[in-house]
Amino acid sequence: MKKLLAIILTALLAISFVACGEEEGTNNDDLENAVQEQLTLVANKKDTAACSVIYDVNEEGTYEITGLIHDGVSDLHIEISAETLATLDRDITGIADEAFKSCKNLVSISIPETVTYIGKAAFYDCDALKSIALPKSVSIVKTMAFQGCDALTIVSAKEGEITVNDDKVMSGLVTIEKYAFKDCTKLANVILPKTTLKTIDEGAFMNCKALPKVTIPTSVATIGSGAFGNCEKLTSLVALGNPKNIADPENADRDYLFSSNMNVTVTVTSNSTMEKYAKANGISYKVHNANDPYVEDF
Repeated sequence: MKKLLAIILTALLAISFVACGEEEGTNNDDLENAVQEQLTLVANKKDTAACSVIYDVNEEGTYEITGLIHDGVSDLHIEISAETLATLDRDITGIADEAFKSCKNLVSISIPETVTYIGKAAFYDCDALKSIALPKSVSIVKTMAFQGCDALTIVSAKEGEITVNDDKVMSGLVTIEKYAFKDCTKLANVILPKTTLKTIDEGAFMNCKALPKVTIPTSVATIGSGAFGNCEKLTSLVALGNPKNIADPENADRDYLFSSNMNVTVTVTSNSTMEKYAKANGISYKVHNANDPYVEDF
């Protein structure tokens, strides 16, 4: 009975509210027939009726958030309460592909601690989104997840704080897929986890024009083509590991990694792949002095 009422309520809301994350062609009958329930969220901290999130069972048999129903007008600051999560019969482990795509009034969202993946284009073109709290449970940010979020300034831990050497910051992240943060033109602060991150894929931070510096963890094995392309304010990239794949480091044109940016200086370890890449492509670099603690704390 509870599930039936929730399905009916979701369908009724869909008639009068804007629904983000739905594919074109979805109608009210589709919503009514879907296996979906409704979560009550704190939206705007003042009006709990301003929006609702819909969720469904994913391939793993847990829940994933699939979309947002709202009035299309109010600024949305979304947080799912611990009390609400405690009422569910299984964890929310994902944000589905395109779940919040083009939600123009989504300003901030706090993602549950149980979420392990951010789906493809999940927040694509959310151009009012200013902050995103990624809990340490998230292991993968999929293709184009935050592409075009041109108001996004900070990627942080759930607490909303970003601190040098804070292991809580995305501390479980393993993979950043293609174009995950592409065109986040105001993104100015990113701290990557020290031990878990393995892959920064093609174009992951391309066109992040406000990003001034990045430290690549020693755990990273792959850096894709154009990962930091057109990051025109990027002046310092620290890469003290030895990733095996940097877009063909011996032969690739400099466009593969940094594109038109001519101002970056790369700090490397001696005889590393990154040093070979810098030499082959005329990129300014310096070899890290092991006695210099500053680089480690960058």
